[in-house]
Amino acid sequence: VRICILHIGTTNPNQKSKHAPSPDRFRNLLSPLLPEAQWFTVNCINGKVPEQPDQFDSYLITGGEYSVYDEYDWQHELFDFIRSV
Repeated sequence: VRICILHIGTTNPNQKSKHAPSPDRFRNLLSPLLPEAQWFTVNCINGKVPEQPDQFDSYLITGGEYSVYDEYDWQHELFDFIRSV
């Protein structure tokens, strides 16, 4: 099973010593339940999304400080990708 984490956040500099980045936390939480999974992370706030919706078997989207009501260039590409999935 190929799982892609669509990461839309950054780690607060004040929290870096206390918390791992959210993709790592999701992977650490779910890996024992999905030992056969291959994990991949795409950093969407850098304007990246997977090339094809069927490139992965499953997607997980992290939270972040951004809102769907904000207007960032990277959001349009991400929203288009989500609709295509």
